[in-house]
Amino acid sequence: MATVILVAGAWHGSWCWDAVAPLLRAAGHEVLTPDLPGTGSKFSPEADVSFDDWSNFLADLIVNCEERPYVVGHSRGGIVISQAAELVPEAISELVYLSAALLPAGTVPIDGLLERMPGKPTISQLPKHLPPVPYEDVRQTAFNDCSEEDARSAYARLTPEPVKPLTQALNLSEERFGSVPRTYIECLNDNAVTLEAQRAMQALAPCQRTLALASGHSPFLSMPEELAEALVEIVAKPLRA
Repeated sequence: MATVILVAGAWHGSWCWDAVAPLLRAAGHEVLTPDLPGTGSKFSPEADVSFDDWSNFLADLIVNCEERPYVVGHSRGGIVISQAAELVPEAISELVYLSAALLPAGTVPIDGLLERMPGKPTISQLPKHLPPVPYEDVRQTAFNDCSEEDARSAYARLTPEPVKPLTQALNLSEERFGSVPRTYIECLNDNAVTLEAQRAMQALAPCQRTLALASGHSPFLSMPEELAEALVEIVAKPLRA
């Protein structure tokens, strides 16, 4: 039995793992699906959270596991699992990036987003929270291979994304973050984080193992069984002795 921590991406909450977590538990594993401060069930318009709040929260969860967990991050969740690994590298069995942001040290996550926003606003021009983009945009990018029912149900549960945590540069070192084994799960038909982008990130921060799913950006919705099987395979063949 292993412990698996599943960290959701931007605008999502722990609910996005509802179809995957029971499959992992049925395979004998303990599963934790936390909501980061100010996200998912913890969202509040008044919430004032930082990137340190996110990474410290996850690091505390990791060190309180009875055994070293496998820490999975989806999309934006990738930056959080990386920073938590910098804090408690010895407490983690493996980092798993699910079509996730695997960014180098010094990167400010929101910079790439600002480049793609109309008018290219500055950080000071942004609101405290970024609301989800319109449904049709999300349908074509993040939910492109989901059923209409699943896509609309998931969209209804999205919550605004805190901006402040995305404005802090990643503080990572080879000695700490770099010492933790990494697996990347590519989503081959992803329209949100394209396969080209996924592989460009891996070129900058190579992983010891790469798996692939023939899915869009949200395999936890479109193919939960295949995603669970991939995670079970990772746990069955640990990279760290």
